[in-house]
Amino acid sequence: MTATTTTTATPILETRALVKEFQQGGFLSKRMLRALGGVDVSIQPGEILALVGESGSGKSTLARCIARLEKPTSGQILLDGVDVLTTEKGHASREYRGRLQMVFQDPFGSLNPVHRISHFLERAIRNQERLTGAALEERLESLMARVDLDANMLASYPHELSGGQRQRVAIARALAVDPKVILADEPTSMLDVSVRIGVLNLMRALRDDKGIAMIYITHDLASARYLADRIAVLFAGELVEEGESLEILANPAHPYTELLVSAVPDPDRAGSYDPERRAQLRQRVLAADSCPFDGDPGNPCSRTEPVRHRVGDAGLRHLVRCHLYRPATAAGANALVPTVEDVAS
Repeated sequence: MTATTTTTATPILETRALVKEFQQGGFLSKRMLRALGGVDVSIQPGEILALVGESGSGKSTLARCIARLEKPTSGQILLDGVDVLTTEKGHASREYRGRLQMVFQDPFGSLNPVHRISHFLERAIRNQERLTGAALEERLESLMARVDLDANMLASYPHELSGGQRQRVAIARALAVDPKVILADEPTSMLDVSVRIGVLNLMRALRDDKGIAMIYITHDLASARYLADRIAVLFAGELVEEGESLEILANPAHPYTELLVSAVPDPDRAGSYDPERRAQLRQRVLAADSCPFDGDPGNPCSRTEPVRHRVGDAGLRHLVRCHLYRPATAAGANALVPTVEDVAS
């Protein structure tokens, strides 16, 4: 079970109404694909937030916008309460890169195969500090030790390391600039199952020891439950549910979240998930005619605006989007497609 974080007045990182649209067709085409439809997320110092959803739900697009690798169409990105899209309109500053780092999914693709491991760490360090000689060597060895790698590996090339070791190098490179926030885009999905737990434990230790906030992007609900303090569920580029990890997975309140949870193998569940129930959930996602939270005095339901209802214990911060509101973005979500078992039933 993850540690409980303390909610402060100002989140370390926050997005407000973040929208990202991509042009479709040729250069003169006016057709746009909406990948993010006004996402509001926030993360406190020392907190791990898991972004979950199927492929195409907008998880990686959101991370790339926050990392300033993509330019949002509209909205705000606030770091320590400052909107960086206003203060740094062109590109992210060196200060921003130093405070927020990204760890990519493919540990081999993110490391240039012609350079030794020492090159990646030295380059990151020198972007922020002027270290040379013994001081630089000491810092390199300290980084390797921090991610549980032998300092002798500094002379190795990426292809000489295992996938898990390469991902630890990528994490060490992110740590080299002493960031406050790390965006981890499915950092264990390309690793063997036997080494995934080691990388997850490393990320948790970094949070506990250094107070680094993390956004952990994954489609694996089991790892999200293991690592994250909170879970935010994205569907078709919009946030449909968020709350404490254990609460979300034990008591999903949105039908899309329930479909995702139902797809996870559960030894305590007798037989396959009820196909009739799955059909009802798909109908509620695609064309709901009622919302169980209708009548909420604080946030009346709406068919046109994304209303968020608070459910359960207020201390759990469990919020769910009105079922009557469906994201406008077209999404071929696998969770909404009947399985062979459903059709056979």
